[in-house]
Amino acid sequence: MTRVRGFTLIELMASVAVIGIVAGLGIPAMRSLVVPAAMQAHVTTYAQALHTARHLAVSRGRPVTLCQLDAQQRCTGRWQEHLSLFHDDDRDGALASTQDLLVDVVVKGNEGIRVEWRGFGTRNYLTARPNGMWRQNGRFRFCDPQHPEAGRAIVVNITGRSRAEREPCAER
Repeated sequence: MTRVRGFTLIELMASVAVIGIVAGLGIPAMRSLVVPAAMQAHVTTYAQALHTARHLAVSRGRPVTLCQLDAQQRCTGRWQEHLSLFHDDDRDGALASTQDLLVDVVVKGNEGIRVEWRGFGTRNYLTARPNGMWRQNGRFRFCDPQHPEAGRAIVVNITGRSRAEREPCAER
């Protein structure tokens, strides 16, 4: 008679405990890999919006404003949920007509990431001129309060150049 071999309950429980310990050690390490990648994806979305606004302003010969619009179609100064690019001929930071709206970008995966715009002057929006220049210098800061070392920034130069760089977030 052949004997059927299998695992005992104790062996099975020991295996599950070892798997649990290994997973418990591995998950925080995975988070340290995922956070910088998510932050970089976020920065790339904003950098592409900047490049698109500048390109549209030059190619169409009209100013293009980049901001988040509120229900009254005015720039809010918040940068979390979505970005709108629109023709802004009077450069007042307000969408005059829905026909002027060029692009509306929904920003995904921004849970926990704080986005700030600090620009020269008091404008809470950016306007690209038809000559390819911005109306102001400034800096976008992207911070995750849980991982301040993963902070990033996009520096916007008035000449039209923008660059991304690492910028650890210090609590203010």
